[in-house]
Amino acid sequence: MPTPLKLNVYKCIVFAGMIFFSLLSSCGGSKMSPGSIQSGPEGSYRVISLDQTPIRDTQPSMILDLNQARVSGNSGCNDYSAALVMDKNTSDEIRMDSVMTTKMYCDDQVMAVEYLFLGNMTKAQRWSQSGDTLYLSNAEGTNILIAVKTQSQ
Repeated sequence: MPTPLKLNVYKCIVFAGMIFFSLLSSCGGSKMSPGSIQSGPEGSYRVISLDQTPIRDTQPSMILDLNQARVSGNSGCNDYSAALVMDKNTSDEIRMDSVMTTKMYCDDQVMAVEYLFLGNMTKAQRWSQSGDTLYLSNAEGTNILIAVKTQSQ
């Protein structure tokens, strides 16, 4: 008969295995992997509006790379990079996860734009495009970020 200590070790191993496989299966789904996004906003953009307010002095940039499933650029003061997640079953869904930034500090006005930009970028759930203008909206459908395509293509 196994000792109570061995039973606890076995229970822990079984429990850990169940968690591992449930996490592994939840990572699948319908999300796009790098290189599998077929269409969407791609290229370099300059942000012109945050929370329906035009911005002029500090304009963050966005480079959307569908092949690598990444978005990167300058957030006003710092450079950033994030995972670009799009749903292959819903053509207008978009999400930007795992944002990484450099850690420089700029004046308060620039930092305010940067914080708002990074916050809105991670709140974005849908995208639409009209000509060279990209619109990112939140869960309520409000445009929280508007950007125009730059000519550096």
